[in-house]
Amino acid sequence: MAWSLTVRPLKYYLQKHPEVDLRLANFAVSTETYGIALPFESPLLRQLNVKLLKMQQEGTLREIEAKWLD
Repeated sequence: MAWSLTVRPLKYYLQKHPEVDLRLANFAVSTETYGIALPFESPLLRQLNVKLLKMQQEGTLREIEAKWLD
C-alpha cells in the first residue's frame, strides 16, 4: 500500500506512533511551499518580510522547523 501525504505531519505521526507498520520512501515526490496571505497593499507586508528575513538569517526559522515540523 502507498500513500501520498505531506511529509512533516506524517513524520510527526510516525514519531508518536512507532507501533504503526509504515515507512517513508527515501525520495521526494514533490516539494512543499508555504505562504502567508495579507490584504492587498497591507501596511504589514514590509514588516513581515523584514522579520521573516531576520529569522531566516539568525537560524530561527530552521529551529522552528526542526522542533515542530521535522
